[in-house]
Amino acid sequence: MYDAIIIGGGPAGASAGIYLADKGKSVCIIDKSTFPRQKTCGGLLTVKTLELMESSPIGKLDSSLVLNRINRVSLENRGNKIAEMRCQNDFYLVDRLAFDNSLIEKYRAKGSDITEGKAVRAIKDNIVLLSDGTEIKSKYIIGADGCKGVTQKYVKREPVACAFGIEAEIPAKYVDNSALLLEVGYFKDGYLWHFPKGDYATVGFAFTYNRDFDYIAWFKSYLNSLGVTEDLKLKGAFLPYGMGSSTVTNGKNLLLTGDAAGFIDAVTGEGTYYAILSGLAAAESIMTSKPIEAYKKRTASIISSVEKSCTLVNKFYDNREALLNRLKGKTRFLSWFCDVQVSRNIYDFSLTKLSAAYMKYKLFGK
Repeated sequence: MYDAIIIGGGPAGASAGIYLADKGKSVCIIDKSTFPRQKTCGGLLTVKTLELMESSPIGKLDSSLVLNRINRVSLENRGNKIAEMRCQNDFYLVDRLAFDNSLIEKYRAKGSDITEGKAVRAIKDNIVLLSDGTEIKSKYIIGADGCKGVTQKYVKREPVACAFGIEAEIPAKYVDNSALLLEVGYFKDGYLWHFPKGDYATVGFAFTYNRDFDYIAWFKSYLNSLGVTEDLKLKGAFLPYGMGSSTVTNGKNLLLTGDAAGFIDAVTGEGTYYAILSGLAAAESIMTSKPIEAYKKRTASIISSVEKSCTLVNKFYDNREALLNRLKGKTRFLSWFCDVQVSRNIYDFSLTKLSAAYMKYKLFGK
């Protein structure tokens, strides 16, 4: 019997596995895919994510994985520029296939087990049943299998609201390679992104899932508008979006992390930071005498931040045009927001704290 089975080998699952293996616990990661595998994601890492990794057994990000570092952000509304900001902190662009695989390799280096290419069919108490009929026993189970994963069925909660995203890697000549582009005007919520990565750029979009919307047709039309003529491979995936649930365990032995828990920054769509943060929190909790209670305490601040980000983003989209008009040219505020909230997660998306902090910054500087 393992100390922990981790279902899903993305950043949340790999981080939990690295931590537990580092502490001498017996661990097995189960993933339906075989690494290295593709992941639909812009591949942007913030300073807070790198610092979190460095302060844990995961360690420092390998510099060879960084394809680009950018501190300029361009915000647009239906092709019209709202503002272009130069931030103090860099944003780090990586290829998610390589990044995720690097985490799994760090986990493998700890000598722990991994089962690839097999899906989880069911969970019963402390037994995980695989698609090939194999049964694996564990004291605790960490769900890190995404917002549409099997583990959510075993926690009593409302399903996590999902967005659907689609992206492609296009030649760099079609985009501005000196800045990140965020376009917030095409959909009822969500945004479109250009993330330059040297020879190519990851371009994609995501918004609350709409089964009647033809994602592929719209995206192909958008790529054509950029002048793209190449035949590209498109990737799509469901992502958590909107208000989630504060229930992150089954009260017995299952802990949900990352996208499976609904942990995402609803303002920016950033999920990697919360994935690693919650993966480490789950692992740390398992090391205690009361893992379920410990995990609830450790994730309280994450849940609060996610809920506040949802409130903020919903207010933004309810009043989008008016707010964008007010934000037009406000590079100082937007740069400050990118540096203190997006890069550092300092004010937890509280409107009161953000407003007060910015006024203090205007009056007294840093």
